[in-house]
Amino acid sequence: MACQARVTDRDLEVEVPDESRLFNLKVLVSGLSREVAVHSTLRKYYLELAPPVIEDQRSDWERLRDAAAGRAGLRPAELEVGIYLLRRLPVLLRENNFKVTAVLANRRLISVEGGDTTEHCYGVAFDLGTTSIVGALLDMRTARELAVAHRTNPQTSYGADVISRINLTLQDPDGGQRMRTAASDALGEIIAELADRAAISAHHVYEVVVAGNSAMEHLFLGLPAGSLATSPYIGVCRGPVTLSARRAGLRVNEDGFVRTAPLISGFVGGDTVAGILAVNLHREERLRLLVDIGTNGEIVAGNREGLFCASAAAGPAFEGANIHNGMRAEPGAIDKVRITDRVEYSTIAEAPVRGICGTGLLETVSELLRVGLLGPEGRFRNDSELAGLELPAAVKERLVDTPGGRAFRLDPETGVAVYQKDVRQLQLAKAAIAAGIEILLEKMSLETSDLEEVLLAGAFGSYIDPAAALRIGLLPPVRPETIRFVGNTSLAGARLMLLSTELKDEAECIPSLCGYVELFHEKDFMDLFVEKLAFPTPGLP
Repeated sequence: MACQARVTDRDLEVEVPDESRLFNLKVLVSGLSREVAVHSTLRKYYLELAPPVIEDQRSDWERLRDAAAGRAGLRPAELEVGIYLLRRLPVLLRENNFKVTAVLANRRLISVEGGDTTEHCYGVAFDLGTTSIVGALLDMRTARELAVAHRTNPQTSYGADVISRINLTLQDPDGGQRMRTAASDALGEIIAELADRAAISAHHVYEVVVAGNSAMEHLFLGLPAGSLATSPYIGVCRGPVTLSARRAGLRVNEDGFVRTAPLISGFVGGDTVAGILAVNLHREERLRLLVDIGTNGEIVAGNREGLFCASAAAGPAFEGANIHNGMRAEPGAIDKVRITDRVEYSTIAEAPVRGICGTGLLETVSELLRVGLLGPEGRFRNDSELAGLELPAAVKERLVDTPGGRAFRLDPETGVAVYQKDVRQLQLAKAAIAAGIEILLEKMSLETSDLEEVLLAGAFGSYIDPAAALRIGLLPPVRPETIRFVGNTSLAGARLMLLSTELKDEAECIPSLCGYVELFHEKDFMDLFVEKLAFPTPGLP
């Protein structure tokens, strides 16, 4: 009834307990917002051309070229045009009485439109994730974000992880085309939704930037990806690729173009480059750690003096896969857990319990460690050990033996529980990332205490409780106040590359600044991995 209370004092402090808060659907669509001066390659000029006469024998292209080049400050010979546009040019000019808008990208004419359309100039930035795809529509004149939309990546129907999808391209002659079509169709659907939400025409979208991991970008471009799945994990190319929207199969301006973010290595891709750009990791003096937690955890450490990066194969536990009652972060997934004198939890969208997602698993294990129901080695307490714990019976009775092994019941009514093997899956996932972080710090001769900030990116990283991540040993033992959530840095970096030529060029330089570390080739990695399987000694509140 608090919502109906009458406020009589101007100074009022309201506390909403974590367990009482509403929950968002866990597809991360937001990221850092960074001040950026719009300096796009795109320019639009409204032109009123003199119709041809006998005395003026210039061709249609020369007539348009001369006027557009003059407005753009170029010499006519510097302006280029493609054959597809030339084929349509005579009709475009005459249907509009030679009053048209020329659309330029650098020194190339990419479109001609009837009338004055200079106020309509848009671009779309994409985070092409393994599980989800997020797109943002931007006004290229003002940098204003007009709409955001997302989809589950339809490639998941062919496999939850990139290796499964790459294997399909090797085993099925049509597999590569199916992967490419699935990705381009999803991007096209998102573009259509963005245009509808913003009440604009997709015809006025001229540029698209796509940031994804190395495999996702290869599959989207239709590049052979087989070599990414076998040592030494080398892709076809690392540099950014630019192609026409027509060839990419995207439903934007037919003369528009698509650019992918540059890659660092076979396992550290354009999404990581975009993340580095978004948080300015490569330009600041402070020593920072950027971690994007997922099936493949990308880790970057350093500052403007240099960066080291790695990819840790954490496995799908963080995505809720290979877990007894696991599921993706969808309505009905348990995502928050707290053990007091009873077991409290929340579900995404406050929907009826269907299972448990990655954050719910992490927080459950963290709480079990905190109250002593789980030992540092990751083993549930047996009945004799349980008797010695000062815990309410309502909590103790949740730890039971089942045909599937010992388990802690979160919701007795539905039977959703965390099993011993689930704890092991989380140990394997967190150990891979924790060992990877330690290897990078050793490469840079750094101690944990040298880190001035730990940045958590991605959907999983942005929804976990920092104390829980520290308690299970997922992150190094830093001060909790140094941990910062930075959201969807892949999308944020793609936005910057879309809006600024300078930042696009900067992004292309980032791979050369990064020292890539292949963790499985590091002689200490397996020893560290085994060491990190254990949970830290209890002590955190």
